[in-house]
Amino acid sequence: MGVTRTQLDEGPMTPAGHRLMGQALSIQNVFIDGWGTDNPEPARGYYDWSSLDARIADIQRSGSQVMVSLCCAPDWMKGSSDIEAAPLPQNYGDFAQLAAQVAARYRDVTIFQVWNELKGFYRDYQAYTAFYNEVYDAVKAVRPDAQLGGPYLGVLPGVPEEDRAVYSYWLNNQHGADYVLLDGGPLSGANTDEFGSTIFSDWIKWIRRQPDGGATLPVGWAELYTRGLPDSSLLAADHYNATFADDVISNITLGVSYALQWGASSPNGVTGDPDIPETMMTDSGQPTSIFYTMKDFKHYFGPGTPLYRTIVSSSHITALASRTRVMLVNHLPANQIVMVSGATIKLTPYQVLTIPLTNE
Repeated sequence: MGVTRTQLDEGPMTPAGHRLMGQALSIQNVFIDGWGTDNPEPARGYYDWSSLDARIADIQRSGSQVMVSLCCAPDWMKGSSDIEAAPLPQNYGDFAQLAAQVAARYRDVTIFQVWNELKGFYRDYQAYTAFYNEVYDAVKAVRPDAQLGGPYLGVLPGVPEEDRAVYSYWLNNQHGADYVLLDGGPLSGANTDEFGSTIFSDWIKWIRRQPDGGATLPVGWAELYTRGLPDSSLLAADHYNATFADDVISNITLGVSYALQWGASSPNGVTGDPDIPETMMTDSGQPTSIFYTMKDFKHYFGPGTPLYRTIVSSSHITALASRTRVMLVNHLPANQIVMVSGATIKLTPYQVLTIPLTNE
């Protein structure tokens, strides 16, 4: 589990933020230009690393692994001040060299996401793939150990043809890749398919049927979204937490390598939208229910953890089990009584609870 850091003007993460984010997050992702970092190459060949240095050092102090997204481009490469503009084709090589400079400078960073949601390419996946290949070649030339992925498209439920075309072309024409990157989730605010959403399984299963790496490349969600909640009831935060846990469990069982929330937009908390209750801490630095869920994913169900098949008699419970722990997710706005290995467990409305199975 991870998050993309997107602070704008709030300054460094507070000590409470560092402590909690480090405990709960395996990965924190940062963009090289935009969403909290300044232009690292204001003019051709002139580099200013101060902003990116500070952001990466801030993440390192928290104890999370740093991930870097190679986006966005300096204005002189795109002839525009629009953050969402793509580099001009004649400047793909310039951006590729900037990406190589980033990879050479931050040698502790191993995972690089190439661009963001095809911004500026407007679904021109042929142009994006040409751009990706230049970036891939340049980074691998200086950092053979670097892991790069794309195409980082915001995908829609149902695996529509226009989305499939992007991934098919990229898989068939990329020079190399270490990850296939997706971005999305169930439609925000939807009242149907709140639990057990099929967008994740539909997309992963489709990718696994594709040639040229689709069947074997690790998959990451560069941005993972759960349902936005249209109400502001007292249960909203726990309701969100339950849908979030259900989505993450789905992706774990599908074999997804990582998933990033968008994003950390204040010194305290993790939220991309103030109307969606996904903060992992309060403004005073107190942990919320989603903090404990993320912390449990990191500590009890992290990479390499053998998972055990669970048999659940109720369609209103999701369970994830390892040898020593089981995570239970209550789908209902009411209490549920469940039996786990002979023990009686009471789950409160929308509760996510991790319990030990054996003595350690």
